[in-house]
Amino acid sequence: MKPILMTATAAAAIALVACSPSAPEASQDPVQPYEEDIVIDETSGEAQAEDASAEMPDEATANSLTGIIAENPDLSTFTLALDAAGVAEKLEEGGPYTVFAPTNEAFANMPPEQLEMLLAPENKDKLIRVIEYHIVPGKIMAADIPPESENVMTSSLNNLDMAARTTEDGKVRVNTATVTSADIEASNGVVHIVDTVIVPRMSE
Repeated sequence: MKPILMTATAAAAIALVACSPSAPEASQDPVQPYEEDIVIDETSGEAQAEDASAEMPDEATANSLTGIIAENPDLSTFTLALDAAGVAEKLEEGGPYTVFAPTNEAFANMPPEQLEMLLAPENKDKLIRVIEYHIVPGKIMAADIPPESENVMTSSLNNLDMAARTTEDGKVRVNTATVTSADIEASNGVVHIVDTVIVPRMSE
């Protein structure tokens, strides 16, 4: 299968180097240095603190749906897809939402030609359609998903119907996907990890 070619903003590494000034070699009173020899650099420490603050992820971002998904290594492909579709910012600031997040393996199991089609620049609208189909307005915990017998349809972020239901054996399924890890809470919603990429119809 061809590799996934999507661009995502990588998290910047934080490195703080503390430098201690060496003792002066000039001959002077060992108890009290001459006043003119005392030099205090007030800017270097402030600059380092500002740099660290700028690079450190905001707590609100880290706890958002985007942050929770991004920190899971098994959802790295979905993270890239969210960025490529321009949906990551919505999951960072909006909500509440329920996200059915496919694993890396789920993307790897897609037919190669289908994945290649979605990633083509001219098909960004189709990628957005697929990604938004994994998102439902409101916070829906696994226990709130109705039993299969009720035949209740759920509307996705892009107003397409999906069959989210709890089967008789207690599994939560969304169309052909099965939830493998449920109720991962974020500050603006909840994530359920699924084993299949949920692809909607591509036309009305």
